[in-house]
Amino acid sequence: MLQFLKAFQAIKLASRMAFEENVVSGAYYNIGESVDPSFTTCNSKGVSGPIDRWMVEGQDDERDGQGPVRMTPTNAKEHRNQVCLDIGRFIYENGILFNVSSSPSFTNMVHSIGNYRRGLKPPSMHESRTWILQEEVKTTTTMVDDIKVTWKTTEVSCYQMVGQT
Repeated sequence: MLQFLKAFQAIKLASRMAFEENVVSGAYYNIGESVDPSFTTCNSKGVSGPIDRWMVEGQDDERDGQGPVRMTPTNAKEHRNQVCLDIGRFIYENGILFNVSSSPSFTNMVHSIGNYRRGLKPPSMHESRTWILQEEVKTTTTMVDDIKVTWKTTEVSCYQMVGQT
């Protein structure tokens, strides 16, 4: 059994290293470096992810050991372009429709991430499918109930609206 666990751990480490190699290399944008084998993105809870590499609280941006990078208009534009490329990559990789960028909830999400602070830990898949989903269902149900109240006065229901073109 111990041998099986060691083999499983070795496979898991190899898989994580391959994943990190794709992340560091820019995967699709060919930014290109190689991963230091001693580097790990595991945090204290044992969960790894590529965002840990870039968003570690308390670290300043540094370039070639010269200290913090000053945000000049050129740096800000380059930084924004990289962020936009990352957002675009997320949209393309996950088959999300392009019009998501004009969604108010997308804009709210981007503002919330920016206002949070450096070091935001993104929601896990488990969180996305449990408590976050439950909260959204409650919010949506409340909105639908508010609309249903108006049906008596407007004499219009969802069923009538769906039937019309």
